[in-house]
Amino acid sequence: MYLRKGKFFFSLLIITITIILSIPASQSVYTDNVFDLKDEGVIRVAIYDCSSSFNIKQFQAAFNYQWTQNNRTYRFYSTVIDEEDVLGYGPNPLTNENFDVFVIGASAKAYLFDGMNPDWKANVKKFVSNGGGYLGICGGANAASQGFENPENAFHRRVNKGVLGLANVYINDNFLGEWQYLLKIGFDAFFRENITNSSYPSYVSVNLSVEKNQDNAIFSTYDDNFRYIAYAGGPGMYNASKSDTKLGPIAPLLRYNEELMETKPIHYWRPTLDGWKIYKNVTTNLSGKFAGIATTYNSNGRVVLYGPHPEYPFVVINGTIEEYYGRGYMSSYALSKQYVYDYVGYLLNFSYNVWIVRRSVAWAAQIPEEDLPPISETVVWLSVNSNRLLEFVVPIHIGDVSLSTRTANNVEKVEFYIDNELKFVDYDAPYQWLWDERSFGKHSIEVVAYDTFGNLAYDSIEAWKIL
Repeated sequence: MYLRKGKFFFSLLIITITIILSIPASQSVYTDNVFDLKDEGVIRVAIYDCSSSFNIKQFQAAFNYQWTQNNRTYRFYSTVIDEEDVLGYGPNPLTNENFDVFVIGASAKAYLFDGMNPDWKANVKKFVSNGGGYLGICGGANAASQGFENPENAFHRRVNKGVLGLANVYINDNFLGEWQYLLKIGFDAFFRENITNSSYPSYVSVNLSVEKNQDNAIFSTYDDNFRYIAYAGGPGMYNASKSDTKLGPIAPLLRYNEELMETKPIHYWRPTLDGWKIYKNVTTNLSGKFAGIATTYNSNGRVVLYGPHPEYPFVVINGTIEEYYGRGYMSSYALSKQYVYDYVGYLLNFSYNVWIVRRSVAWAAQIPEEDLPPISETVVWLSVNSNRLLEFVVPIHIGDVSLSTRTANNVEKVEFYIDNELKFVDYDAPYQWLWDERSFGKHSIEVVAYDTFGNLAYDSIEAWKIL
C-alpha cells in the first residue's frame, strides 16, 4: 500500500518536473528585447567557458550593462561558448559575423589543452586577425602571449606549445612561484563567522601603477596613478620584441608596483618533529612587469591582457597574510589539507573594478574612445530568497518569494519585473521586493538598476512558482 503510494508520488514528481522544463520562460526585458543584435550599438561578447561558474558570473554581471555617451546608446550582449564553438561546429561558432570580442578569463585549459589543437588556435587567430577583439585575463593573458622567453622545464614547454601569440609579450608565471597565490588560497575562509568589510578574507590584492601615455585609451579618464586589483596567480608580462609583422606595438596599461614575495609573502611548509615549519618563501617575479597591456594583431584586431583579475568582486586593501593548516580552495576540491593562506583586510565595494572590464571590451570592439563606458560602478545582482526552495534544474518556489539585490553605491533606483511586466520600483537601498502574488508557472524575474546618469545594469533568472 505505502510502496504503491510512494511510486505514485515519485512518478507525479517526475511528470511535474518534465512539464516545468518543457515550458519556455518569457524573454527578459533587457537581455533580449532592447536592441537588434545587428545594431551597431550592440557589442556581442563571447565568454569562453572555463569550467568556473564563478568566473563566468563575474563577466556576465559586468556585461549586463547599457550606457549612453554623446547621444549614442550602447550595450553588451554576452554568450558563453565552448571549445566546439571555437572549432566551428558548436551552436555559437566564433566568427566575426557572430561576435565582436572573445573573452578568456581564468582558464589554464585554453593554453595547456585547447591550444594543442592547431584548428582551435587557427580559428581564434583568424577571428582576431579579421578585426575581432580579444580580452585575456590571467590564464587568458597567458594564452595570448608568446609564452616563456627561456623555457626551463616541461611545464614551460607545454605552455609555449599552446599559446596563441597574439601579443608581443613574454610572461613570468611559474607554477612553483606566482601560481601558488592561486593554489594556496584557503578554502576555510568561506566559512568564517562575523565577516565584515574591515575584516574580510579574500584573494591578495596587488598594487598597480597606471601608465600615463597617449595610447592608453582605457584609463585615459582615470584620474589617479594607481589601482588595486585582485590577484590570483596571473602573469607579469614584458616586451618580447619579436619581428612578426602581425604583432602591433605594446601600449602599457598597468604595471606591478610591488613584489608579492616581499610585501605579501606566502611560504612552502614542511613537517618536522616540532610541528610544521616554514621551508622557504614562494618566489615571484612581478615588480615592474606589465600587469595590463593593449595591442593590435594584424592591424585589424585589438587585444587587451591583464595578469590580475579586474572582474573579481573581492578587492581587499590594508590586508595581512594569515597562513594556516587547512583546506586549499584549488587543491583536490578542498578535500586535502596543506598550509594555505587568507588575505584579511578591508573589503572595497564589490563592483570596484567592473568599469575596467567594460572599457577594455568596448575598446577591443573598436568603440570610439569618446564613447567608451564611463568609469562607473553601476552593477546589480539579483538574489531570490525563500525558506521553501526546492532546487532541481530550475529553482522551484512555493508561496511568496523575497527578491533582493546587491548593487553598487551609485544606484538611484531599481525596477522589478515579472515576465516583462514592471511590478515595483524601489528608490531606497537595499532595494528589495516581496513577490506575494499567486502565480503558478515558469517565470522570468528581472531587476534593472539605474544610475544618476540614466545608464543601467540588469540581472535576471528563471524560476518556477507554485502558489
